[in-house]
Amino acid sequence: MTVKLADYKGLLEDLGPQQFVPTALDLIESGEMKLGDIGLKNLFKAHIGDPETKLRESDDSLSRLFQGDETKLQEDVNASAFSVVTKKLLSSEVIAAYDEFPKIGPELVTVLNSTKKEDNIPGLTDLDEPVALNEREEAPEASFDEKWCRLGEQRYARQLSITRQMILFDQTGMVALKAQDLGTGAARFEERQTIQQAIDYNSTSWYVGSDDGQTVTRTAQWDSGTNHLTSNAFASAGVLNTARLRLIAQTNGKGRRIYVIPKILLMPEALGDTAFEYLKSVLKSAANAINPYGPNGRDQYRNLKVLTSPVLDDISTVQWYYGDPAIQTIKKVVWPLEVVKAPQASGSDFAAEVVSRYMVTMNFAVGLRDNKYLSKNL
Repeated sequence: MTVKLADYKGLLEDLGPQQFVPTALDLIESGEMKLGDIGLKNLFKAHIGDPETKLRESDDSLSRLFQGDETKLQEDVNASAFSVVTKKLLSSEVIAAYDEFPKIGPELVTVLNSTKKEDNIPGLTDLDEPVALNEREEAPEASFDEKWCRLGEQRYARQLSITRQMILFDQTGMVALKAQDLGTGAARFEERQTIQQAIDYNSTSWYVGSDDGQTVTRTAQWDSGTNHLTSNAFASAGVLNTARLRLIAQTNGKGRRIYVIPKILLMPEALGDTAFEYLKSVLKSAANAINPYGPNGRDQYRNLKVLTSPVLDDISTVQWYYGDPAIQTIKKVVWPLEVVKAPQASGSDFAAEVVSRYMVTMNFAVGLRDNKYLSKNL
């Protein structure tokens, strides 16, 4: 079912503004009601009145009309209903475009939901292991003070204003397109930030705590002695084995291997086809030997996933990454992408033209809690 203008007016008349709003929000959430099916001008007319009259009233009158509390719907029920429904319709356009954008970032991170400005996240390399206990002996407490990383938060936002002209000239298509562009832009930005932080490109987010539990120091991600193979170009069957052997040699603070099982082959687009063809090949090119990373290869390696992104090409078209980045890369989400009602502005000619303002916003940060689960090659 798609809600058209006649259905919208009928529901509004039957339910009244207060009862109508929850119903409208449910219809938008289910995809049965879209901005393009109603139209901004019709939306305004249904809730507030003839835009040709209302939008030519004094600026003060128009401003007062839209400064009510949209959640309580008390000062002006109709104006508040218009704001709430418009926000949800815009949000559906933004979120749909955001969701449609192709992403590999979610496969590179572990998500941590948080409401804190800063979090001290337990590190990985020196994980507390179980200890043997005598009868009635108390188990030692797991430590969070000695090995941890600090991850902050960052708010990002863009504003979208509905103006008099947009309503009077019914520029619904343009507004919907702009909302979609904001959703796509947010997804592209988040994807770039996530990938760059996962490979620690110009990162400033990884700060590791010292043994006193207070001091933090910046720690470099890449080290040619451990996880950076500076001459391992992706040019032959042996390069994956070279990178794998380097990963399985990683140890914790006690000198014990930490068992890194590579799951991701992260490549620039320039190397994507080469990597994909190699992993799908049953045989190596030389001597018809079985490809250990192919469909008939070793169990723990034949499901290796190739992920590519032009974000990596912007950094280098030859560097590639191998390992299990999601274990060590944390994406802290304070709030996901959302559309909120912004306060009315004042004191400018543009503000006087604004009927209602909305903000597309998200708050997240990506950082590392270790550096031994991903190798960089070249």
